[in-house]
Amino acid sequence: MEYLKKTGWTFVEILVFLATLFLTYFIIGSILSSISILNMGIESPEQTIEPYEGLIYDYIPLLIGSVAGILLVHQYIFRRSPAFSGFKRRYALSHWSYGFVIGFAMIGIPFCILWVFRLITIQEIQFDRYLFWGFLLFFIVQATVEELMLRSFLLPTLAKRFNVTAAVIISALAFTILHGANPNIGIVSILNIFLAGVMLGALFIKTEMIWAPASLHISWNFFQGSFFGFEVSGLDLYSWIRIDEMGNDLLTGGEFGLEGSILATAVLALVTFYIWRSSDHKFKIGYLSSPSLT
Repeated sequence: MEYLKKTGWTFVEILVFLATLFLTYFIIGSILSSISILNMGIESPEQTIEPYEGLIYDYIPLLIGSVAGILLVHQYIFRRSPAFSGFKRRYALSHWSYGFVIGFAMIGIPFCILWVFRLITIQEIQFDRYLFWGFLLFFIVQATVEELMLRSFLLPTLAKRFNVTAAVIISALAFTILHGANPNIGIVSILNIFLAGVMLGALFIKTEMIWAPASLHISWNFFQGSFFGFEVSGLDLYSWIRIDEMGNDLLTGGEFGLEGSILATAVLALVTFYIWRSSDHKFKIGYLSSPSLT
């Protein structure tokens, strides 16, 4: 009976969050789409994937909707503090920097390995200010949206009533499903996306804040796609470095990007293990220790 009660409350939270998220998304999206009639946007260079369009009409409404859903469910309905969702101001900048550096290293080191062993070659360097900064902004908002949904909302919601390990695994599965329809996805890609979800969840548990997971996610996507020239989850985007992949797809990731390679598998596994080992509480969140179900 108690298990059914826990499950019921969890479904209620998820449904209210999703309803708030999508209602806000459609309202804000409709407003922004109507404004677009005025042609207020900046025209992008021809034959490029436009970062600003997706940012303004999709991810900004999703960002607002995610924040609205978290505020409504966690704070106004269940009367939880912002810390429950990982919003703590103390050490926020240092945690953000920590995650960003880890993300850069996780892409930069494999890139150097592949380049040294001539599995990739640098074709050209083409810096486009419009696209470079556009994709940085795009990845900041896009990755933050996913972290708000899966780490700030879903993970603590599940951990509150069940256990933290299950919450990390389920949020990682949701992360995998979210990317399941991406182009050029394969078995290694699916495994790595799941491992990335576990890693980000473990980092949320370790820090009890959203800043490091969000910045790591941003850094991973941006440096993979717009800096070192790999595809990002199967999407071929602008990069200031254009590379040519000479090695086997298992090592380079092929058309899915570096996160589709066994090299990324090794990096993700090592970083996840380090995060877990360096965590003082080993998958236990202190602020979730209250016996209350709600």
